[in-house]
Amino acid sequence: MFDDNLEKLCDSIAEEINATDNLVSLKSVELKYNLIPHPHIGYRFGERYLINNDKPSAFKHFIHSCSLALNNTNSWINTGYANSVGHSYYYLLTQYTYDVKYNHILSKMFANAYMNLSVCVINMKEEAYDSCRTRGKLTENYSHPTSDQILIDYFNPNILLEKNVLSIGDYFLAAIGLRKYGKQKDSDICMNWANQKFTQVQESYYFFINPNMELYEFVEISEEASLKFVNSLLKAYQAGKFNITENEWNEISNSQN
Repeated sequence: MFDDNLEKLCDSIAEEINATDNLVSLKSVELKYNLIPHPHIGYRFGERYLINNDKPSAFKHFIHSCSLALNNTNSWINTGYANSVGHSYYYLLTQYTYDVKYNHILSKMFANAYMNLSVCVINMKEEAYDSCRTRGKLTENYSHPTSDQILIDYFNPNILLEKNVLSIGDYFLAAIGLRKYGKQKDSDICMNWANQKFTQVQESYYFFINPNMELYEFVEISEEASLKFVNSLLKAYQAGKFNITENEWNEISNSQN
């Protein structure tokens, strides 16, 4: 599905974005290019704008990135760029607030975020440490009725506990991958998160585990739980239950005005 010229342009723009060190230089790169049909560029522009505390500019780029993957006919989910799509959905969900009238759309956005990040986690394991870490943060930190309902409908009614169970394996894998690539500080942070969540599970009377079980052993349980959730979402995704219509996306696009 990849167009060589588009990929080269994408790589070139991404390099220019990486080289920016302030908002002025970032905007100068943006002005050089029209929006291109590639989710990675919207993700990279959006994330860099967030770093520079320009949330309105970031929003429009995340919107563009996700607009290329609104339904189950898109091909990006079968590529490594599912990471870009998943992160774009994640930032739209966690960095912005929405009126309750958009909840039915937000629930589909949550499912799409989890699905896209999961593709990378399943295919690449700890090599996809960004996807691992963000998927853990998505399930743990995105406390919203829409995400809770997705977990209830497609996984387990015990929301608080299951969020911990799901995130433990993600943080553990992220820690392993980050350490492998020399990012020790970030690795330690993720491993600390995994241990904190594991302690909460051990102390919970809802979930009975061997008191002598080690974190690395529980990670297998966490990974199995995540796969169960993904497979449940996948059936609904393939049936079109998480498709977002053009009108719905226009509503989200105009929601911050």
